[in-house]
Amino acid sequence: MNHSFDPRLDTALLEDLYDDDAEHALMAFNDFLKISPALMKDIELELANGTVEVFRQKVHKLKPIFSYVGLPGMTHTAETIEKKCNDAVRTDELKILYADLKLQFDKNYPVIQQEAGKLATM
Repeated sequence: MNHSFDPRLDTALLEDLYDDDAEHALMAFNDFLKISPALMKDIELELANGTVEVFRQKVHKLKPIFSYVGLPGMTHTAETIEKKCNDAVRTDELKILYADLKLQFDKNYPVIQQEAGKLATM
């Protein structure tokens, strides 16, 4: 692929996933941009509702899409949250971990937007 990904993303992972297929990469990035904000909002609502198992399920649903856009650190954070849910009685116990995920999401979402824009012009 004649595209070098933003260094804030795991470029080796992205090159392994998409090789020379910019169209496939763009599809994954666009899916992330379309789906992830609503999923994050759902997760936040479940955190407020206090249902640990439903919160865990929502995090589980979101977890893999971070890696598809070169954010395996966020996949790991989501996995940590998921594991912590097994020990948690109330979602209050998960707020700090969720705050970290939200911070990472807010920081990285514009990077994914930028990359999708670059991929769209290839």
